[in-house]
Amino acid sequence: MHVAVQKLDQIARNVFAPVYYLLAQQILDRTGIESGFCLDLGSGSGYLGLALAWNSKLQVCLLNESSEMKKLAEQNIAQKMLEDRVTAACGDLHYLPFEDDSVDLVVSRGSVYFWNDLPQVLREIWRVLAPGGQAFIGGGFGSREVRNEVIEKMRKIEPDWQPKCHNFDDTLFDAALAAAKIRGSLVLRNENGIWIRFRKSANGFHSRLENNFIPSRTHK
Repeated sequence: MHVAVQKLDQIARNVFAPVYYLLAQQILDRTGIESGFCLDLGSGSGYLGLALAWNSKLQVCLLNESSEMKKLAEQNIAQKMLEDRVTAACGDLHYLPFEDDSVDLVVSRGSVYFWNDLPQVLREIWRVLAPGGQAFIGGGFGSREVRNEVIEKMRKIEPDWQPKCHNFDDTLFDAALAAAKIRGSLVLRNENGIWIRFRKSANGFHSRLENNFIPSRTHK
């Protein structure tokens, strides 16, 4: 396995672990979705999707474009003994290998900065979302405390490291949502990250949301 992929997994496991745990708790709290099918896009070695499965009854698919990351995700699934509810797959995020209206929750952390055609991925997310399904897409840390902890640890590895969300032109999210014709969405910005949130209503139309995701609460 490529050394760079293994290094990314070690960083995710050892540095970002509290991020995935906290974000999973916040996503479950805010959506109220604790069962059904969840898709973690660009999941890397799978830690957000695994945290969601561990703390709920969700069936989760960890979707990567990299076969090496898929192998790492499968190892992590086995380590967590979640083979009965979590799978790993390879696929193009721009053309999701899932049927219309088949996914209850779509999540992604950090992958969005590498998508070649953000509106196309958003259109695909909308297509696969089931009525009542929700999406949380973006990057961040969940709380100021966890953000500062991660930055401190990462700068011991890479002295000039900065979170990608700090340098990202988040107006691209607004433009991409408009291009994808997804209305009733939220782009949530604070010091802990940037997130796109939207929900497909029970009748399949756009549904407006309250701005209540990713509060700056203390992680314990």
